[in-house]
Amino acid sequence: MYEDETFLEQLSPLTTLMQERVDRILLAVAGRLFEWSRDMTPAGARLSHEPWHMEAIRSSPLGRRLMLLARYVDRSSFRLTSAHVEQAMQRILRTVFGHLFDDGYSIPAKFHTTELGQLFHDAYAKMYDGEDLLTIQQAYHAVGVARQSVYDRIADGKLHPIYVYGDRRLLRSEIEAWKAERHQRKKAKG
Repeated sequence: MYEDETFLEQLSPLTTLMQERVDRILLAVAGRLFEWSRDMTPAGARLSHEPWHMEAIRSSPLGRRLMLLARYVDRSSFRLTSAHVEQAMQRILRTVFGHLFDDGYSIPAKFHTTELGQLFHDAYAKMYDGEDLLTIQQAYHAVGVARQSVYDRIADGKLHPIYVYGDRRLLRSEIEAWKAERHQRKKAKG
C-alpha cells in the first residue's frame, strides 16, 4: 500500500465482511496464477510455488487496487475521485481479464454475478446517479441505431456496460459521444 493508504487503513480499517470479500477475490486470482504456473512449467522441471501470505497478496498492485475499490464502496466518507476509482477498476480488469496479445481485456458474460463483478457494481452504484445511466433500449433510441449495433459496440469494447443490481446499463456520456461521432460523420459526408 502507498503510505497515505496505509495511514488511512490504520485509522479506519475495512469492515471484516469487506476485507473477506477482497481476500476471496485475491485468492481466486492467485489460484488462477498457480494454474498458469503449473501449465507453463517445462516437462521434468519441478513446480516451484511457495504459498503466499494474505498480507503479501494484499500489498501487490492488484491487492492495493482492490483495497482502494473496497474502501470506496465500504466507506461513504472515504475521499476518492470517481476518476481515481475508475482508473483502478480499469487496471484490475486488465490484470484479471487482459488479452495476451494486445492491451485490451474481455469481461466474461456473467461477470456481474461474480464476487469481483458485484464489488465493481457496488462501486458503480455509488459512482453514478440514475440519470448518468441508460438502458440498452434508451441507448439505441438515442443514437438512432439498431439494438445489435449497441451489442456490437459492447463486444468491441467501445461501450462499457455497468451492472447495477443485476440490470445492464450504459453510461450516458459514452452514448452521447457515440451520437456526436455519428453526427460528425454524417455531416462530413454531406
